[in-house]
Amino acid sequence: MKICVEKGKLLGAIRNVQKAMDSSENANYVHLKAENGIVSLAVCGNLLSIRCKLLAGEVIIEEPGSVFLSVNKLFHCVSLMPDDKLQIQTKGNTLVVSRKKTRMVLDTTTKAPVLEFSDFNEQAVKISISEILLKQLIEDVVYAASADTENNIPASSINIEIIDGTLRMTACDGIQVSRRDVDLKDKVSSDTSAKCMIKKRNLVMIGSLLVPSFDNMAEFCIGNMKYGIRTRNIEVVGAILFGDYFNMATLFAEPPSKTDIKVNKDELLAAMKRCSYAIDESSRRPCIIEGENTIKIYAQGKIEVEEELFADITGEAFRFGVNPICMENLLKVYPEETVTISFKGSKLPLYVKHGSYTMLLALISIPK
Repeated sequence: MKICVEKGKLLGAIRNVQKAMDSSENANYVHLKAENGIVSLAVCGNLLSIRCKLLAGEVIIEEPGSVFLSVNKLFHCVSLMPDDKLQIQTKGNTLVVSRKKTRMVLDTTTKAPVLEFSDFNEQAVKISISEILLKQLIEDVVYAASADTENNIPASSINIEIIDGTLRMTACDGIQVSRRDVDLKDKVSSDTSAKCMIKKRNLVMIGSLLVPSFDNMAEFCIGNMKYGIRTRNIEVVGAILFGDYFNMATLFAEPPSKTDIKVNKDELLAAMKRCSYAIDESSRRPCIIEGENTIKIYAQGKIEVEEELFADITGEAFRFGVNPICMENLLKVYPEETVTISFKGSKLPLYVKHGSYTMLLALISIPK
């Protein structure tokens, strides 16, 4: 194998495939392959595999071939080379990275990917969606999933469904819920259905690989045991996790509101940031929100915070406690300038809805 490529292009591709690295031995190795005018790099872990392509115009292939080698060593060698076009070629059991009189030599190995980048069978459900929309969907829901944990897979994963002509993503960590729907009736029939759960960590990585452009399309596939996302220069294959959220249908059977509160999102977000700073997270103290004609906000911890915000309030007087960090995360993804918060009662979550967005936040009991 012998290729010529810009350092920046190759370094970007290596960074992308490094996101598939995990504790498995195979994930330490990259499969570098040059054929048919395309150079591809692939790293395959236990639950996620990523392939990145450098297309014609980005690379010159003088001799086709393929090789396996340490992905971290390749990254460090390329990053330490001069900022210019690099020549990369195999010599025996080594890979030589060179530019003029500078050369670095890496050992190669014989490793094979765990997850193959093969086409999904005909039973797999496939949809086409713009990369920017898929990226936005991911960003809108992942905040509501908990940190990576093996003890509670549903809480640290995102549930993805294709149902009734809709692509639906839902995340729930037991305190907060975020759901986003996208109408796909012009792309799939209403009787088409598929479902999978993807680890928050992996979905965040996938989101970082997507290009924020409506012109670039992604193919999203859900099969029996794996899912796949394919774009112009990125392929991702992952193992499907099995699990579901307990009693989720009951949560989304929205009860009547006692109070609807319309307030400026930026003003409320700024107040939550101050409350987040005030309250020591380990103390689990709530931020108290109450009012009748205006919203009054209280937080006590490292410092004390008292605020009063103008709002359009319909219904009875209210008083409840929330985690200000969770409220802050919710407001960051809410798309409009004015947010409507529905208070259903002290034993029910807050509901925040707008179009295809549905977000719930559990209340915290207020100490007497």
